[in-house]
Amino acid sequence: HNVIKMLQTRWYKETFLDSLLGLDVEHIQTNIQKGTINISVDHETEDKQVYVFFVWTPGVSYKKQKFVTHLQNIITQMKEDKFKNIIFIYNCKHSFDKFIAEQNQEHMHDPKGYQIEFFEYNYFYIPVVDHTLNPTVEILSIEERNKVFTQYNCSASTLPAIKDTDPLIRWYGLKPGTVCRMIRQNPLTGLSISYSTVIFDSQRDKKKK
Repeated sequence: HNVIKMLQTRWYKETFLDSLLGLDVEHIQTNIQKGTINISVDHETEDKQVYVFFVWTPGVSYKKQKFVTHLQNIITQMKEDKFKNIIFIYNCKHSFDKFIAEQNQEHMHDPKGYQIEFFEYNYFYIPVVDHTLNPTVEILSIEERNKVFTQYNCSASTLPAIKDTDPLIRWYGLKPGTVCRMIRQNPLTGLSISYSTVIFDSQRDKKKK
């Protein structure tokens, strides 16, 4: 259900997602383990879709290369079907960080606009947006960005940076270069608003080697 909550945060169609929330949790879990449930959702305002794959491996005996090949085949098929937004949610017992790093690097500056994301199941146990210390994130339009730059005499490169590997940024699926508004409500200090630019985590690939 927290996966659906994340998609709703990203403005994917709530009518369809609400219908999924009504499904029995055990039924969903059983079908995830069988590999028979995936989600394809249209965006509310943009002409795009997201395809969510739940990838469940039997255990540590499952071959790592077989798992990677399976993911590669899915990505190839999705590209042929012109899906540009793909999310993998997996429980793999093996570390395949190198494969994820390669995919991140390949699609970071993809001129066709492909966005492929990988999440482990435990990322959704407690949604990062539910933590009281985390701010609400709003994506600025081009007009809002220009207004902020003019008002504070700044640019995207001079704003505080936040890495695209930050758990909160991952929840919203923000790409490097995105300028966002961070809104915090503190019972002592009141409302606080700041602005940040999402940057590519240059240390990501080094960490995964």
